Amino acid sequence: MREADYKKKIVEYFKKNISKGYPPEALKWALIKQGYSRSAVEKSLDVANQEIAATAPILKEKPVITHEVFDEGNNAVSVNSSFLNKFKPHAFNVFVSLIIVGIGYLIGVFTKYLNLLTKPLNLLVLFVVCYIIVSLVKEVD
Repeated sequence: MREADYKKKIVEYFKKNISKGYPPEALKWALIKQGYSRSAVEKSLDVANQEIAATAPILKEKPVITHEVFDEGNNAVSVNSSFLNKFKPHAFNVFVSLIIVGIGYLIGVFTKYLNLLTKPLNLLVLFVVCYIIVSLVKEVD
């Protein structure tokens, strides 16, 4: 068998089995264990990969989907559809209130006189009061 036919046979073997889903490394070692020349197998694998890559479809960018909302007068309306965007104005208030409640809880745990701050209902009331105070202070600024 001529050298060119020999390599072409190995290239076709790689292309056929790679398209079936076999890993190229496993195919390479199977051929080497059957007595094929290691250099011929590696060169054939490179040629097979190049031929497969040449026939692969060119991937295009995914299209960007946009949408607009119109009112009854056919005017574009701005819609803030993100779930998190609805809560962004409240995030600072909640964060500060949780810090205050956490500090209150720690004070209640470490002191025997303020143990009322360890009860869940009292913590909830403290959170609501802190939230309202932080909201009012933030509005003044």
